[in-house]
Amino acid sequence: MTTTPVGRAPDVVLPRTGMRLPAWRRWAGIGLAAVGAPVGTAVLLTARDELSLGSVLLLYLLLVVVAAAVGGLEGAALAVVLGFLLANWFFVPPFHTFAVESRDALVELGVFVVVGGIVSLVVHLAAREQADAARSRFESQLLARLSAEPAERLRLVDVLEEVRRTFGMDAVELVRLGPPEETLAIVGIGDVRPVALAAGAGDGLELRAAGPAVFAEDRALLAGLAGTAARA
Repeated sequence: MTTTPVGRAPDVVLPRTGMRLPAWRRWAGIGLAAVGAPVGTAVLLTARDELSLGSVLLLYLLLVVVAAAVGGLEGAALAVVLGFLLANWFFVPPFHTFAVESRDALVELGVFVVVGGIVSLVVHLAAREQADAARSRFESQLLARLSAEPAERLRLVDVLEEVRRTFGMDAVELVRLGPPEETLAIVGIGDVRPVALAAGAGDGLELRAAGPAVFAEDRALLAGLAGTAARA
């Protein structure tokens, strides 16, 4: 059996399909909306007599777009809600109430909410599609690189280490199913227990990994990597 000790697994490099934005970006978008809306309102109040409600709502919509670009759906949704409430309270007569006397003002507020919601959703879906495309490129490049390598030049521990780094696992092993079971090679920290990810590699071989929880879409890529490990 070949064992290769390594340091702790680095961050996962495999892009997630439909993944959410990192937590720091979501909080940044929320913070931008929470701070930008009242600060922007204070600035707009200095020119309330010169600005129409439509112009004010367009500026709030700009905040929605920026919050969506920075923090995704959560920040954009907060910007829509705050923009609607602040515009209604400070810029729609009678001021400092949520009553709306003008039908035109009611229509403008309604359009702002609808457009803001659409913008938020479009940005969110675009981010998901970008993550899906990034993952597809990553999978294709990884499998093409390993498949192009001649079998006599493949080292089993190198393939297992590629699996460990790709999925952010703590340990990965290739075993020959028994009885008795035989571990052909293992890389990482400790034993592969409990098994978080497993895939048949053909000819009575199985690739196993221990570490963080994995997603359903990981199975297809792991099957390709398991075949490469068996070839090695």
